[in-house]
Amino acid sequence: MPWVEFTRVFRWRATPNTSTRYAAGTRKNVTRRCAEKAIATGAAVKIEADKGAEGEADADEDPQSGAA
Repeated sequence: MPWVEFTRVFRWRATPNTSTRYAAGTRKNVTRRCAEKAIATGAAVKIEADKGAEGEADADEDPQSGAA
């Protein structure tokens, strides 16, 4: 799954019944389909993985509280 940075508001519709809104400036790991559509429409650019973000907690850190 690629990392992207959204350059403007983008609404991703994964299915007809769901949608996710990404604000400009958001840096996220998204599905390949979402990234391709956002990049194609000029709403995002591909970036390198954002270390320490979105579920990549340190091994010594409790993911619930953030305490070491």
